[in-house]
Amino acid sequence: MERKRYFQIDFAKTIGIFLVILGHVIFFNKELGLNYKLVNLCINSFHMPLFFIISGLHLGLSRTKVDKNPYKSLFKKLLLPYFIWSLLYNFIFALYLPYDFFGFDTIWEKLYSTIILHGISPLWFLSTLFLGQIVYKFITGFSFFKSYPKSSHFLLLLISFVSSILINKGFQPYPVTLDILYAYPLITLCRIVLVLFFLEIGYLLGLIWEKYIELKFVYRFLIFLINILVLWLLKDRFIYNNVFSFFIIQDMKSFLATGITGSFLVISFSCLFNKEIGIVSAIGKRTMDIMALHIQPIPIAGVVTSILAYFGLNNVVSINFIILLTLCYWVSKLICDRIRQRFAYSSNKNEQT
Repeated sequence: MERKRYFQIDFAKTIGIFLVILGHVIFFNKELGLNYKLVNLCINSFHMPLFFIISGLHLGLSRTKVDKNPYKSLFKKLLLPYFIWSLLYNFIFALYLPYDFFGFDTIWEKLYSTIILHGISPLWFLSTLFLGQIVYKFITGFSFFKSYPKSSHFLLLLISFVSSILINKGFQPYPVTLDILYAYPLITLCRIVLVLFFLEIGYLLGLIWEKYIELKFVYRFLIFLINILVLWLLKDRFIYNNVFSFFIIQDMKSFLATGITGSFLVISFSCLFNKEIGIVSAIGKRTMDIMALHIQPIPIAGVVTSILAYFGLNNVVSINFIILLTLCYWVSKLICDRIRQRFAYSSNKNEQT
């Protein structure tokens, strides 16, 4: 029995990937003014927590579903795409080698980062989500969670909250002098603890999800307004410079607060819609592809930037963002889908023989 798909979740994922691309367009354009930089800081404060919370939401919605081999499912869903994309990434990075000042040291770093599941470029999200869900399923598999579901999940939320704060204090300042041989595994482990917190937030949201989306529009709109109010009260917390991928968190309490607040704002806004909008849902279903395609070493962003610069439009964020998103979507639809279908067909054929 397939899990019911909620278009509101796809809408939230679409907004999330919008923010990811917009943030990177702003980040790599060094000529933009202070206002854009502040927008980027705000985006960084919650855009990745949003995806982890949505993943936790799916865990909450599928809590009654029996998966005989959850670890195998996670491998096929997350780790296999991670290694396929990483293989492509490392190949492209190798092509850049003659133009890379660091030479073979860079190739070694990329390969090492891939193998230990630290991840390169945006692929850190896939490996971290895989590890986070593995640990999450292992912990919640104990009988205590079945006997006392509510209290045990709140306890896990509290433990992951406190652990994230303590680890962050011990991890500051960022160990730039530490060799990557030790720094990358350390970063990978630290991210897992933080991911557990956001997964648990999403899981608890999943417990009330169906009741929430069935509320009358006026109540859903009121909750959305409350989210805006909370966001405004926390506005000073959104200007911290946080980089989740390298666990560079200036203030962990603020990051946890903005991660939840910003994510809930996006989700509550998505729940205002009563009908599905085809293209919005379609983008939401392809966030994994778009996440991997939109940034280096895949050259789509570089080509778009060069063309816009030629026409004197290199500083027009909106045009850059729209073109980049559109191209990534169609590459996913026309190329990635065909590769997946071919792979699935080959697998089915092998099973039959």
